[in-house]
Amino acid sequence: MLAKNQATERPIGLCSVVYKTWLQMRYPLVQSWLQGYEKVAPWDSAVPGVTCLSVSIARVFKCEVAVATGRHRATLYLDLSTFYETLSHAKLIESAKVLDFPASVLNIALQIYRGGRIIDAEGNMGPISFTDRGVIAGCPAAPALSKLALYNPLKTVQETGLCAGLDSWIDDVSIDAEDKDPQRAAQKIVSLYRTVSTELGNAELQISTSKSAFVCTDKQTQARVQQLLREGEPPVLHLVKDLGVDSAGARRRRVATSNARLAKATGRSGKLARLKVPNTKKRAQVAATGVFTAATFGHQGQGISPKRMKVLRAIAGGHYGKMAFGSLDLLFDLSWMGSGDPLCKIILEHWSMLQECVVRNRPASSRIRRTWAVSWQKLARSPHRWKLAAGPIGAMQCYLMDMGFEAPTMDVWNKPGVNINLTWGSPRVGKEVNHAMLADRWERISCQENAAGTAAGIDWTVPRKMLRESSKHPLQHAGLRMLFQGAFRRANNGGDMFCSRCGQNNTLRHVLHDCIRWAEVDIGPDPAWRDLFPQAPECFIVRGLVPKLATQHPQLTQAQLQPRKTGIFTGEFLPVDNVYFGTDASGGPRGEDSRLRVVSWAVVAIQWHPETKPKYTRIGSMTGSLQIGATVNDGESVALDHLAQWTTRSIQVAVDSKIAIKRVHVPSIDIRMPGLWSTPREKRSLLQVTWTKGHLSEEQHGQKFGPAQSWAWAANLEADQVCGAQSQAVFSYAQAIATDNIDRASRATVAGWGKDARTCLHMTRSHERKISNSRCKASYSVRAPAKGKGKSGRPNDEKQHAREVNATRHTTPGFHSLYQEEAPAATSKAKGAPPNHSPVPVESEEEAHEANPNTRGEDLPRTSKERLQAIFAKAKSSPLTPHDRAELAAAEASTPWARRVKLRSEPSRVEPEQHVDMLRPRSQARGELPILHGWRVGAGVPRNVLLSLPKTLGFEWDQDGPSGTLLEFLGKGQDRVAYMSQDMVLKLSQHSQKQELTLAKLLPGIATPLFWMENVMVVLHDDKGGMQNLAMTLLCQQPVVKAVEVMEARGALFSFKFLCHVRCVLTWLWTQKLHLLDLGESNMGMEQASTSEAYPALRFFDLLSWQRQSKPDAKWYGYHTLAQKMCPLHAKWIQGVCSEVTKDAPKAFRRLAAECQGFADRLVQAGVMVDGELSPRQIF
Repeated sequence: MLAKNQATERPIGLCSVVYKTWLQMRYPLVQSWLQGYEKVAPWDSAVPGVTCLSVSIARVFKCEVAVATGRHRATLYLDLSTFYETLSHAKLIESAKVLDFPASVLNIALQIYRGGRIIDAEGNMGPISFTDRGVIAGCPAAPALSKLALYNPLKTVQETGLCAGLDSWIDDVSIDAEDKDPQRAAQKIVSLYRTVSTELGNAELQISTSKSAFVCTDKQTQARVQQLLREGEPPVLHLVKDLGVDSAGARRRRVATSNARLAKATGRSGKLARLKVPNTKKRAQVAATGVFTAATFGHQGQGISPKRMKVLRAIAGGHYGKMAFGSLDLLFDLSWMGSGDPLCKIILEHWSMLQECVVRNRPASSRIRRTWAVSWQKLARSPHRWKLAAGPIGAMQCYLMDMGFEAPTMDVWNKPGVNINLTWGSPRVGKEVNHAMLADRWERISCQENAAGTAAGIDWTVPRKMLRESSKHPLQHAGLRMLFQGAFRRANNGGDMFCSRCGQNNTLRHVLHDCIRWAEVDIGPDPAWRDLFPQAPECFIVRGLVPKLATQHPQLTQAQLQPRKTGIFTGEFLPVDNVYFGTDASGGPRGEDSRLRVVSWAVVAIQWHPETKPKYTRIGSMTGSLQIGATVNDGESVALDHLAQWTTRSIQVAVDSKIAIKRVHVPSIDIRMPGLWSTPREKRSLLQVTWTKGHLSEEQHGQKFGPAQSWAWAANLEADQVCGAQSQAVFSYAQAIATDNIDRASRATVAGWGKDARTCLHMTRSHERKISNSRCKASYSVRAPAKGKGKSGRPNDEKQHAREVNATRHTTPGFHSLYQEEAPAATSKAKGAPPNHSPVPVESEEEAHEANPNTRGEDLPRTSKERLQAIFAKAKSSPLTPHDRAELAAAEASTPWARRVKLRSEPSRVEPEQHVDMLRPRSQARGELPILHGWRVGAGVPRNVLLSLPKTLGFEWDQDGPSGTLLEFLGKGQDRVAYMSQDMVLKLSQHSQKQELTLAKLLPGIATPLFWMENVMVVLHDDKGGMQNLAMTLLCQQPVVKAVEVMEARGALFSFKFLCHVRCVLTWLWTQKLHLLDLGESNMGMEQASTSEAYPALRFFDLLSWQRQSKPDAKWYGYHTLAQKMCPLHAKWIQGVCSEVTKDAPKAFRRLAAECQGFADRLVQAGVMVDGELSPRQIF
């Protein structure tokens, strides 16, 4: 007896081995009966090939279709109380006679059930007992016998004609009623319940009213059902658990069970992490089976939102070897252990289940199409679409929207560069969706720092080999993982903005290659690799990432793919007697390498005459090649398909691929694999396929298969020779040489930079141990009593020791400043400021000589009443250490180290120091977020919190409202609100604005200057004294003049020239692979100081929507509307020139630049034009 809950226990039977052996020998009788039972009981879902998950998801799918098409649906979920234990043996015998159940199996099974049994409960044995009721859970025949008990009740329900759906899974039964009128739908479902209740009572079965319930898809049906129900009947609920899946009738999104599963998986993940399994691959396997299975079961019902997906991906990264500050996309793309990205796996599983539901409901295809269209429109209008995804269709559409697809119909899914035409039931769609997800991942990777060139994928062949080889060397292994994941603390990735050693920008290139500190460790890999990979992209030069296109065999041309026929396959003469056929496929000279595999196939016909020598004659052949990416088994399948198309009679064929032979006999292989098979089943049945083993001598083949199969050896030998020659004809030996050279260059560079990463990691851990030892020594000091109420003070010797430790933290040689979470210095510095350059002091009216460092590392006053300045101190020169000066004086300029030292000794190219006389909000207590105050607008909490922000905000708050320096409302966008204060524009947003800050730094002559960005707390007050806290980000920007105002004042001619100038800038931005949005009058401005000049400077002041893409379009939303408004006579000409940008950008640039020659200086200053041509400069 196993405990089921506090009230009941579940019996599990341990049957005799003799009985189980006997039943196993006769179980084919039961299987044969089950095949016949499926035809007379279509409601039975517990059949081979169907899981309980697919049954429950299908119910949610039908409810979603009903809700979207305006029909009213009610579902009755029935659960039978102690089902196995209450089955009457007499009723089973009656039903077995009607359904012709195998009598021998039923006879022995009932004797076992009625025999003596001993009950074991928590180790206590009971006396021998007997019963004439129930079947034993654990008996192999019990599930089949349970079908006998439910046959008559469910058959009666189906014959009423009222049910729209009837499903059973052992003792879980669901009955659906559907109608256009909610009253009739409610009457149907209640009538069905009373019918099935009566029939189950006649079968001596009892309904569990606590587990049974009604669920309706709308309020009207639910209210009517509640009116019709009597006391003691199942209740009407909003949410039930149907075979482990949340079901709310698709009325709303309810994920209570999913959240509980995610919490359970998180707990398991923590336990697995605490076990510290030494074998990383075993740990990944346990995580995949024990953690993610528990977290994602049933996700096909309502999908997994991005917020939950982020948690799952983080858990997966932790178990699959992610390092701190590393990239999850790079980790999952490398896939050197684990099951890959949960995002791809979950979306593909969801698509597979949705396709299964659609295929099973083909009679209702028109309603499904309407459901798709209605759901897409509703989700496209909603700002929070995942809150509306209540079924499989809505969840799939949310996935597609997150991936950037446009799919208003269920037959065509489009996004830039991807066009998927759906054939429901074909696995090809899943492959295309997977490829689209991989393309999105590669696009995200290419947008990372120094990763340009990876938009088409990364070749991980060499990195995976090196990781396997280094698995027994932990430190070397960790260095390689660190390099491949980009797990280096640097600017904008957990590190300082400037290098603590040389004062340069702390970029990834600087950390790995350019920093002066590398002279003390290593000068890097041998530069001879440049001869092996002469045109290496940036991603390889900096990070060692090899683009996939650089090592992959080029795509074959149509001429190379065209099949070639000779002999009888050309129709010159008909086959004669003793003609046999053979097929084969080859991967080419480098078939073992998937990057260089070129699959060619061949079909040969031989005439067999063993009495002469030679024993056979080749009388025809067909050869061809498949596009790069195919497998050898695909080539074998294509060869058999061509042979089946050609033949008109039964023929003998020798094949050495067992997979291809299996595919020949699959009935619907032409539907499941349309790219390989096109012949129907009737044509394929003409092929009498014989398996043979290739690459054997005639004697070896005769010993293995016998002399009667000698023709198979000859046919396979000829086919192998023909397809081998075809592969060599289309193979690119030049690409093979280039791939080998790149592999050698990759191994050399990755080994060198992995060693550097290992050095970083080693120095980081050494420094951590030193600091830990210092803290341990300090902890043994005896603390003296403090002067105060119950507070203990630190003795003077401990304070002195702490000061010494802090003083050495920035002077200890090594790389700890790049990787430590905290590195407090003895002196206060601005965060990211170069060494030996103190920040600008802060002027304070109350404390002229005292400043307190805030959490950002800046020296700020204690109160928020004074005016503050944004501090951006930048070094004008980088100091050299004595060692560097000696090396520079002694070394020649031609050595790598001398060049590196000389580069570090030159003054840095930095902009002059900028001071922004701007009030920053400041909290009263140290360490807290800066605070802004204002009156709350409206009651409650709106969906968009930006609607709560008032017209005025202030740094202080008194009884009358905000006080101190005020921020006045300037304008509101989709996700930001702009304020004006002291001639500065301040933008508040709930989201991070870091992207705009980064782009503004990269585009100094195009974007409006940005001064700083900070996390703030906005406190909104109401009349009753309540407060609402909003955590937001604040961006400080220089004000501009809207370009449309200047163009309206100066006329159409100036507007035409200025818009041509803008178009030149946009063309250059397009070459930087920037996808530009919002280019109209709401984002186009001019520098205030230049508006009085003849040719003012362009400034874009909203860059938050700009993104990098591998293939950006040139639609440039908003620009053409502005051109039509300001210069309607020239708008058509501008649009015509702009259409040439994607075809020939330099040509379009020259045409536009010729019309705005007065702005040439502006284009040169912005770095857009060089010598009258489009600048080749790249900013990423």
